[in-house]
Amino acid sequence: MTQIETAAYRRQQILDFLHLNPGAYMGAIGAMLFGDGETRSRHHNTVRTMIEWSEIRYEGAPRCRRYWAIVKTTRPPETVKKIREANIGIANGARAKDINQHRMNILGRYVHTPGERPIPNQRGQGAVRRTVYATVMEY
Repeated sequence: MTQIETAAYRRQQILDFLHLNPGAYMGAIGAMLFGDGETRSRHHNTVRTMIEWSEIRYEGAPRCRRYWAIVKTTRPPETVKKIREANIGIANGARAKDINQHRMNILGRYVHTPGERPIPNQRGQGAVRRTVYATVMEY
């Protein structure tokens, strides 16, 4: 199972639990997912994501919030993967733009581009700046 599929399964478990137990507290959600004796807290970020996606709602102060399900099913893994890849594409485009802007404004004439003479006293190495891109890691 990939990380995206695991997260979708966990979100669906939370939704199913909240349909059976409306108004549940965060501790009850964690106990349902991991058992009473475990101290994992991955469900906090999952619940926060589900609130942002309008899948669940809450009432109360942060330490005593109660949660209710709004939808029957969560977003499928394929949809989440497409959104994630689109976000990575946007981030890579912004990063490339920032690198080029930095290259033109700050470094100016000292940036060596392939095909030109190297910068003096660099023994042919030049100050080459390569573009760095984010990648999707699947487990």
